[in-house]
Amino acid sequence: MNNIHNKNDESEFKQSSAKLAIGSQQSIAQIARELGVPKSTLRAWINKYLKTKDLSVEKLQQELNKLTIENAMLKNDRDLLKFAAAYFAHEVFIGV
Repeated sequence: MNNIHNKNDESEFKQSSAKLAIGSQQSIAQIARELGVPKSTLRAWINKYLKTKDLSVEKLQQELNKLTIENAMLKNDRDLLKFAAAYFAHEVFIGV
């Protein structure tokens, strides 16, 4: 029973360490030092965590690219609407 408890604690530690590394502004090397584990071990935990969450690096990169393109399109739409609003405000002000 105690052995099962230790495995659960170890698994939880690995998962929480991976989450910490993913969400942190610090480097993986810095977090690994603070946790007292090698960088390669922490990277392995992160990769395993991402695979279990179906958040592979490739999928995250694809999503980032998609959102970057969408963001650029929305900025263009916003700028066009600003221009149109200024144009129509000018017409109303002039009385044309």
